[in-house]
Amino acid sequence: MPPHISPWVVHREETGTRSAGGAFALEYVEIANLHVHGYYAMLWPTPGPPTVQVRVAAGVLQTLPPTGQAAVRSHVAAATVQPFGVLGGLEIGVIDIPVGNQAGQILTLLVRPPGESEPTWTLTFLEQVRPEPHPRSKAGLGGDTTTFPELKLGAFLGYPGNRNSGYFALAQPTTPTSYLPSAFFVSDFDGTVNQITPAEFSAGTADVKAYVPTPPHPRPQ
Repeated sequence: MPPHISPWVVHREETGTRSAGGAFALEYVEIANLHVHGYYAMLWPTPGPPTVQVRVAAGVLQTLPPTGQAAVRSHVAAATVQPFGVLGGLEIGVIDIPVGNQAGQILTLLVRPPGESEPTWTLTFLEQVRPEPHPRSKAGLGGDTTTFPELKLGAFLGYPGNRNSGYFALAQPTTPTSYLPSAFFVSDFDGTVNQITPAEFSAGTADVKAYVPTPPHPRPQ
C-alpha cells in the first residue's frame, strides 16, 4: 500500500511572525470536515482576541496582465475567532475557516490585533495540493514557533476517538524545556471546537477521549 500523502501542506515558515508591538503564531493547524482550525497564541499590549480575515487564492492562473506577470483569482472572507482567554500573558484561541475542496487553493491569514484598524500580520500558511478524498477526515499538521521565544507555549492534539481532545501547554522553566497542559478543548468531526475544563479532560467526561502524555511533556514539533 502506498504511503498516505496529505492533500494539505503547511508552510511552516509562515505560521508565526512578529512586529514592533507583539507577535502572533499558529501553534497547531488542523483540518476537520473541511474546516481549517488554527490554534493561535498572540502577544499584544491591548487585551482581547484578534480580528481575522482569510484571503483564499484559487491557484488558477488568469490571463496574463500587460506586465506579463501571472495573476490568480482570490477573495477575502471573514474567519471566526473563538478565544480561550489568557495563558501565561498570551491570548490563545482557535481560528475557524470553512473551506472548499479545491486543489491549488492557498490560504493567507490577515490578522488585526485589538485597537488596530488594519491587519498587522499576514501569514500565507496553508496550501491544498490535491483534492481531499475524505472530506470528513481529520488531519493535524502542526506549526513552527520555535523561533519565537516570546510565545512560550504550544498546542497539542490527540486522536484516539471520534471526538479528539487537545490542550494548550505552557512552557515550564526547566532544562530541557517541558510543557504543562493548561487549557483544554475538544475538536469534533463536524468541524466544531469547544473549550472544556481540566477536570472534564482528565476524567474523559462529555464524550471526551482524553489524551494525556507522560511527563516531561514534549516540545512542539
